[in-house]
Amino acid sequence: MTIDIASVGRMRVTFESRALPLAQGSEIRARTDLYGHLLVWPNESRYRTLPPGAVRTLLGERRVDAIPLVRARTSAKVDGPRRIGLATKRWDLDTRTGKVSLEQARIAGAGEGGALLCRFLSEIVAIDPSAAPCSPDDVPVRAQYAWPEGGGVVFEVTSVAERVEFAGVQLLVPPSGGEFTPESLPLNAGATSLLTKEELASFRLRPIDAPGPRAQTAPAEGLALVNGTDTGRFAFVDGVPVAWVAANHDQLLSGLPRGRYTVQWRTFLGDTADAPFTVDLPARVAVSGELDRSLVKPPDAGR
Repeated sequence: MTIDIASVGRMRVTFESRALPLAQGSEIRARTDLYGHLLVWPNESRYRTLPPGAVRTLLGERRVDAIPLVRARTSAKVDGPRRIGLATKRWDLDTRTGKVSLEQARIAGAGEGGALLCRFLSEIVAIDPSAAPCSPDDVPVRAQYAWPEGGGVVFEVTSVAERVEFAGVQLLVPPSGGEFTPESLPLNAGATSLLTKEELASFRLRPIDAPGPRAQTAPAEGLALVNGTDTGRFAFVDGVPVAWVAANHDQLLSGLPRGRYTVQWRTFLGDTADAPFTVDLPARVAVSGELDRSLVKPPDAGR
């Protein structure tokens, strides 16, 4: 993601990876005089509002459902480690939704824009933006989340650009010329392959046939992914996110050569992360607990 903040109180988060929950080129914008956010389609063709509390469900489940917001239990501010050459202050914030360790650096000229990024990150653990520890010129550079049932995810800034001059139209909330839509999201509704067939083919130098017969449920080639749960999941192959599969949907990945792979199911925010397992392709795997057990091996099988 690229995050642009303006001292006058504007923020723009641009999603630049195929492996993020929203379509590449989508944006989330915010302004300090209003709570909530604006979701903007690629090329600014459309936009919709995100009520306060919707950031977590948007990123975690790819749907706009505002969850109740609360005031967090907050630890005292302490000195944090240096990040990207900047001194930081750390707050530990705790809610029933999860915990976040938030590290912020003082960056002159950030103005109210830094507070908007703080509000955005705090909302992921359902913190009321009016009660979040956000102030002008303080810019979050790292946020580490931990969830009540285990798992977590980390947001970390990798670089900070020098002062950039924006054209006024770039940070308008709402954007000029975009069409307002109260429904839908800039993404595919069912299942999405994140890699091309050519990219999947590069996972192995050559195909290797597995010993024994192929299971009857296996496809003729590739990997059939079946999500039988009520939440969307990312599928990882050899540690690489290869597909997002919506709840009660399936996706066939064509292009992976025959051979043995490590597969794992995860949610984007890491609140659910199944144990990885190995499987010989072609195969069909399902997150509901239904697997072709004859094809599944322990993670260290064959080593």
